[in-house]
Amino acid sequence: MKCTICKETITGYGNNAQPINDGRCCDKCNDSHVVPLRIALMSVRHSLVESQSMIGMERLLIKSLYKGEAA
Repeated sequence: MKCTICKETITGYGNNAQPINDGRCCDKCNDSHVVPLRIALMSVRHSLVESQSMIGMERLLIKSLYKGEAA
C-alpha cells in the first residue's frame, strides 16, 4: 500500500490521512503533516463559533497548506 501524501510504501496498517485526503498515510507523514494539521484545526474550532464560515476557513487552511499536494 502507498502513502497518499508522499507516495512511499506504507509498513503496517498506515494511518487515516484525514483531513489532508481520504486515503492512508505512512507514520512519517502522519507525524509531520496530519497530526499537526489536526491540532491546528482543533485550535481554529476552539477559537471560532461553529458556523458555515468556520468550515470554509478550514477548507481554505487545508488548501493553502497542501495546495496541489495529495488533495
